[in-house]
Amino acid sequence: MTAPAPGGRVTSTEPLVPAPQASRRPPAVTLAGVSKQFRLPGRDLLALRDVSLEVGEGEFVSVIGPSGCGKSTLLRLVAGLIEPSAGTIVIAGEPPAQARARRELGFVFQEPTLLPWRTALENVTLLLEVARRGSAAQRRQRGLELLRLVGLAEFADARPAKLSGGMQRRVGIARALALDPKILLMDEPFGALDEITRQRMNMELLNVWAQRATTALLVTHNVGEAVFLSDRVLVMAANPGRMIAEVTVGLPRPRRLDLLEDKDFFALSARLTRQLHSGEASGAEPAR
Repeated sequence: MTAPAPGGRVTSTEPLVPAPQASRRPPAVTLAGVSKQFRLPGRDLLALRDVSLEVGEGEFVSVIGPSGCGKSTLLRLVAGLIEPSAGTIVIAGEPPAQARARRELGFVFQEPTLLPWRTALENVTLLLEVARRGSAAQRRQRGLELLRLVGLAEFADARPAKLSGGMQRRVGIARALALDPKILLMDEPFGALDEITRQRMNMELLNVWAQRATTALLVTHNVGEAVFLSDRVLVMAANPGRMIAEVTVGLPRPRRLDLLEDKDFFALSARLTRQLHSGEASGAEPAR
């Protein structure tokens, strides 16, 4: 991969390890020249500048970058929760707001945000109830299937206070899948977990992704997590938030935990870490 030129722009990219050749997948998520500016008291903050990216159908893509580089803002734009100041976003062939209205998107937040008075099953079926999808019996069956998918069927009647942090996050993933979204957006879903629990959750997530054939876009601070999960990793720099590198992960699937000891895994992780530091070294740019 060519090092970023002054100003953080990447002149070319290449896989860090050989990747299998595959036919190009139709795009599920496309951003072209997207910028986002927020108006703050006394000044404007340019959170994202000229971001372009594409995620193919069924692909798993991660975005890494330092705190404050606009990763969460990027996900909110894709989800149609906020509007870009410039550029275009297309989700499953339509604008983000329409994709969200058609239940094409599932969102997993940094915190599981489960309703404490509802059981795990009732939290999973909440979106089905709001969307008036199916009968009560059908919603219950769907919820149980999803809890079984994330390994929590025996905890269907447990309330969040009785679940560990990792279990709560699994309930959050099951809830995001309730309406069978084509695209799963995840904002640091495992950031607060210890390393062993995080690794287990990564395996659970890969199992869900493989079984559901869902397109996945993950924001994470953890370089190793990004390499372990992804087909590609996008690297951002801050001030303003911008893309500085794209790395293809050519590691074989299915991924297993012994991959964490593989030399190619370490090489990818080290190269991405250097990319992150090169982005920080490129210098902060004032918002205009």
